[in-house]
Amino acid sequence: MNRTAIGNEQICIGPDPHPGIIQLPVAPRINHRIRFGPLNGKKETHITPQTAVRIVSELGAKGSLTDSALIYGPGDPLADIEPTLATLQLLKDNFPDLKIIVRTLGIGGLQYADKLQRTGVTEVEMLVDAVDPV
Repeated sequence: MNRTAIGNEQICIGPDPHPGIIQLPVAPRINHRIRFGPLNGKKETHITPQTAVRIVSELGAKGSLTDSALIYGPGDPLADIEPTLATLQLLKDNFPDLKIIVRTLGIGGLQYADKLQRTGVTEVEMLVDAVDPV
């Protein structure tokens, strides 16, 4: 994973096969236990919707070939939907060709499916934590 600094933010640009993804941690609220989370004890912080747009703009100005944005934690994007929807709408308004991915546990996802689609979400990654993969 390559990291680049934009202001005080460390932005991940994922490994191949999808090098153009920018990870935007905009979800502040956690709605689950962190049983399967990292053991390092480091608490991640979230960014505002305006900061997310600034980061994507600055990456574009630096010549980044970013074509997708991943909306994720440190909480769950659906646990507090308003910051998520605000981020999605700002991204859609400012970068209409940007593919938008939401990573979530999916709790309450059905009630937000229409709103997510209207704000330009092109993909949803469902996280499933389990002891037995079956």
